[in-house]
Amino acid sequence: MTDEQLKETLEEAKERAEDILQMPPVVQVRNVIDRVYINDPALKGLESTNTVFTDVTFGVKDQDRLIVVREPNGVLRDANWDERDRMNQVYFPKPNRKLKVPKMFQDDYLQDLLKRKEYEFVLNMASLHFDPDHPDYQRVTSITYQHINDNNGFNMLRSTRHFGPLTFYLVWFKNVDNLLLELIETARIDEVNHLLQLYGKVNECQFNVSDLQSLDSLSEYITNVSNKKGSLELAVQAYKDLIRQRKQLEDGIQAAHGLI
Repeated sequence: MTDEQLKETLEEAKERAEDILQMPPVVQVRNVIDRVYINDPALKGLESTNTVFTDVTFGVKDQDRLIVVREPNGVLRDANWDERDRMNQVYFPKPNRKLKVPKMFQDDYLQDLLKRKEYEFVLNMASLHFDPDHPDYQRVTSITYQHINDNNGFNMLRSTRHFGPLTFYLVWFKNVDNLLLELIETARIDEVNHLLQLYGKVNECQFNVSDLQSLDSLSEYITNVSNKKGSLELAVQAYKDLIRQRKQLEDGIQAAHGLI
């Protein structure tokens, strides 16, 4: 492989990695479609089932594609979301997406997967089978995020594309205490401060984050916002003790070598 070919291969690998690691967007759930164009009683009874008309023009986004339904009673209306999803998948199928919702998203099967901590698998499959504004996508991800929070499963998603949406979900619902506790216990103080910066922006409250290794903003959060003050204060004290012990160890090593 020449230097030029190697460079091209590395660029292609980087592009694939960026695509694979792209975080699923966080959006509002889709609005109900209830637009009726016309009601023509003269057509009543001519058909026994709905007739669906789909614009199959290439290059049109799925959400913008014109899809209408003529009902047996003569009503001509926009297709609802279930009908739109089905028609888009029929004419412009997305790889590995099914026309029917997989059983794994039903409550019993979903709970079984969550008990086994198959968090990344569930979220990957939800991203594959649903658009981000689909009610089932929002239901599945919300249940999964809450299960992770309740069972301290944050490390199962760390370094995956789903950790960002999980964090935003917890920030949006002002439920970051467990995540803060886990970050303190694993000595990720810079991430603690980044989390508090996001919390302040989303919930319109500011924390003084002048140094990513400082505990000032965390102390402010614990005093004014936290619902788990005792647990967080104990974790902060344990972190400070750890830093103190490390400093004493480093000083002892330097003294043994005659450096101080």
